[in-house]
Amino acid sequence: MSNEIKRQLDKIEIPQELHQRVKVGVEHAKSEAKANKRGMFKNRKILSASIAAILLFSATFFHTEVLAAVKKALQFVPGIGLVQEDDVPMERYILQNPVTMNVGNGIVVVNGLMVDEKMTIVEVEAKRIPSKQTLSIINRDGHEIKLSDASTITSSGEWKATYWHDGPINISEEIQLVLGGNKKIVIPITLEKAKTYESLNDLGEVSSVRGVEIIAIPQRVEDKVRVSFVSQHPKDFRIDQYGIHQMYAREEKSLSVSDNKGREYAVEQVSGFLDPSEFYFTLEKDDVERYVVEIPEIYVSYSDEKQVRLDIPEDEATLDVHFTLSEFPVRLTKIKRIEDNKVRLYVDVNFTEQTNKLLHNFRIMELSHMAKMNEDSGEVLYFEFAIEPPKNKVKLTFGEPQVLIKGPWTFELPVGKYKLAE
Repeated sequence: MSNEIKRQLDKIEIPQELHQRVKVGVEHAKSEAKANKRGMFKNRKILSASIAAILLFSATFFHTEVLAAVKKALQFVPGIGLVQEDDVPMERYILQNPVTMNVGNGIVVVNGLMVDEKMTIVEVEAKRIPSKQTLSIINRDGHEIKLSDASTITSSGEWKATYWHDGPINISEEIQLVLGGNKKIVIPITLEKAKTYESLNDLGEVSSVRGVEIIAIPQRVEDKVRVSFVSQHPKDFRIDQYGIHQMYAREEKSLSVSDNKGREYAVEQVSGFLDPSEFYFTLEKDDVERYVVEIPEIYVSYSDEKQVRLDIPEDEATLDVHFTLSEFPVRLTKIKRIEDNKVRLYVDVNFTEQTNKLLHNFRIMELSHMAKMNEDSGEVLYFEFAIEPPKNKVKLTFGEPQVLIKGPWTFELPVGKYKLAE
């Protein structure tokens, strides 16, 4: 790493959304999308895969804020959603399109793969295939290199895993992936050399609203278009959602795809795992002049925390406790003991649709709790959490304010690349 890059890194905090596709933090988006009909959410921590630290030191991956500060050669890794920054262009092999293989009644999908002189990363998901599989690469010399499993998430018969290898691998365009287990699954893979770009704007279509610049990177995948998002924005927050997945009570604010004839297209996910920064839509054979992707609002998180001490009443008590999380005002309005060992805390986040940045939710840190959301607009109304009787005081740390930023961000895709053959 050059001294100039080190100097810039000393100035700029690497945001938490770095390596968003690699982190198991995709579970956060999944949990937010699964609110029940009454608007109750369970508090879940975002779990980071161990690969995040390895990537930071073994390969120079940067969030777009850093890329804006240090102009270098950029390469995008589809399917993994990483933008790689180098002093000079590096020879890097990537998987341009997902590779799917049917195995009995199961299916394996290699979503993304990247190999360079420092690091190899492979993202695999499968359905009706046993999880906890080993993964190896067979290179052009016939040597088999076993990869480490950095993270695996499972859900309803499906699993998704990120594998990595630290160090160089002698590789070319044609390789094989070997998924282990009782019966080995051999998957032929054709890689391509990654293209190099001078700026993020060269990667795709750009839209900028309220200081947040989003780049939509479209890619043809058979009869579909895969769209990935990367962004440049102030470093004090991370983007958790680009509107791809419906949020409770804000379904009409989700991302949309339409064409010049006014037809809308379904926003698709290729698996049961929700990805907050990538989606697909299916192309039409009819004559289409343009496709338009629109993001009405994005969902972001800040890292601010505030600590508050409260008395717990025998029944209930009115409160007038004020504080701010980042720039957003919060007021605690009432505390109520609903059971001997359970408390309900009412909050007012000053939520109004007339503003462009809306505090939507926040968390009670390091404490299991439930949150009731407004059924009409989706913001938090109160928290419930357990206490140990006869406790009559509590110290709470509030943090991770989650904010809606209104757009819209609009992208017009160059339809010439995506027309289906007649």
